[in-house]
Amino acid sequence: MKALERLRRGESVFGMMQTHPDPALTEIAMWCGYDFVLLDCEHGVVDEQAQLNVLRTIAAGDAFSLVRTRHNDQSDVARYFDFGADGVVVPNVSTSEKAMEITAARARWTGGLRADRYGLINAGSMAASPLLIVLIESPLGVQNVEAILDVEGVDGAMVGAGDLSTRFGKPGDFASTEFIAALKHVEQAVIARRKILGGKIDATSRLSALQDRGYRLMIAGRDMSMIRNGFLQALNESKRKS
Repeated sequence: MKALERLRRGESVFGMMQTHPDPALTEIAMWCGYDFVLLDCEHGVVDEQAQLNVLRTIAAGDAFSLVRTRHNDQSDVARYFDFGADGVVVPNVSTSEKAMEITAARARWTGGLRADRYGLINAGSMAASPLLIVLIESPLGVQNVEAILDVEGVDGAMVGAGDLSTRFGKPGDFASTEFIAALKHVEQAVIARRKILGGKIDATSRLSALQDRGYRLMIAGRDMSMIRNGFLQALNESKRKS
């Protein structure tokens, strides 16, 4: 069963965030068993041809593709739907009006692009609609999260922890009272609506704790940090053996 089907059925899936759109990195992730690759077009390297090649690589296997768009406007979202991404993660959605604007991008169909195999299949006969996950990254977004999630076409949410903590005036302080309250607010809103809750597994958010709180879309790491850690480990082990 394809990983995206398992997610839709309520199972947990595990992915990697890719900031450098090199298909070789994508292949390694898929061969290692990752269920999805989140291509970061907001903070990562912007090279559309390379991004398209990453999406093609993912489409050849059982994993699925997500794209964190560079902007939270309809045009940017629609562009990656046209590229054939299985879903998008849209940054800094803070109002229901913005959510309605970006969900409209999913209905926009230009035809003859990769999403419909360059016109070989009819858009109306295509598989399930791509996912649309919103990133809640501001106090205003937290305040409006219920209304955002109630917009038809929004499939789930993630908290942008770094940006949210910064907007609370405490960058990187994920233990602050304000941040914890905001995180719980978003989690409860998503779970109450039986939508997809995504998050990153790290030292402060272990897998078991995330699953207990209803998380299903799990980011296990970022490409460059995983490569860095591998380089450091190999170097340190080599020095210990000498």
